[in-house]
Amino acid sequence: MKRFFFLLPMIACLFLLVGCAGGGGGGAALNQHGYVFTPFQPTTPSVLSLALSSDKTTLFVGTSAGLFSTPINLQILTFTQETITGVDNANNLVAVNALLIESDGNLLIGTDVGLFRRDAITKAITTVTASLNALKVLSLAKTS
Repeated sequence: MKRFFFLLPMIACLFLLVGCAGGGGGGAALNQHGYVFTPFQPTTPSVLSLALSSDKTTLFVGTSAGLFSTPINLQILTFTQETITGVDNANNLVAVNALLIESDGNLLIGTDVGLFRRDAITKAITTVTASLNALKVLSLAKTS
């Protein structure tokens, strides 16, 4: 009888070790049927903001991976990533939280690292003011 109580915890520990051998580590894991499961990692950036150009020909999309634009006069929308100069990372990827079209057609861009402006004519994106650099801009509003 003493031997049984000694073996029971040993067998339980063995089952725990074998049962946890692939799970819980964040990587791929095998289930009892031999299927491999991997955690879902979305690759599509999240859409955070939208704006339509003042002439209603271009749609701007602010995402967690930057600013994209597309002409809307086509049957198939093809998005182009806009380069935001002055962003301190290798890929110029920065979350674009807010977009606002100004009365002159320029686009204000609120990001995780400051406020930028896209010129309607030259399409160049530049920093609006140095005092807002490194500050997260979450929303923009037009006053009357």
